[in-house]
Amino acid sequence: MVLAMPEPAPDLTAAQSAVIDALITAFARREIDGHDDLHNRDSMPPELWRAIGAASLARIALPMAFGGTGGGFRVLAAAAETMAAEGGVMGVVTSWLARQLQSRMLFLYHGDAAQRATYLPDLAA
Repeated sequence: MVLAMPEPAPDLTAAQSAVIDALITAFARREIDGHDDLHNRDSMPPELWRAIGAASLARIALPMAFGGTGGGFRVLAAAAETMAAEGGVMGVVTSWLARQLQSRMLFLYHGDAAQRATYLPDLAA
């Protein structure tokens, strides 16, 4: 069986991109940069995952219909680049990015309608 991939999400406008860039920059400077303990961890601390959710960073690459901002892969890549540049801890960036890609690729592209409705709103929160 061949799975049909949804149409790619449109790129955000310059204004929307600026908002996400500012959001990521502020988050990375506040929650990642200067937290040297993050370099030596085997896993993401739960409080950092909660901070990611509180800062709305879990919704960047999900469609608005499921609580996301509507950004696509380019937006996600730009956000990861900013987080790496401003936060300086690649383990955090990789963990965050992997979660975003799993949400988008596994549930959005390969889940059925019931799975998308069940899981994507919680993943965007």
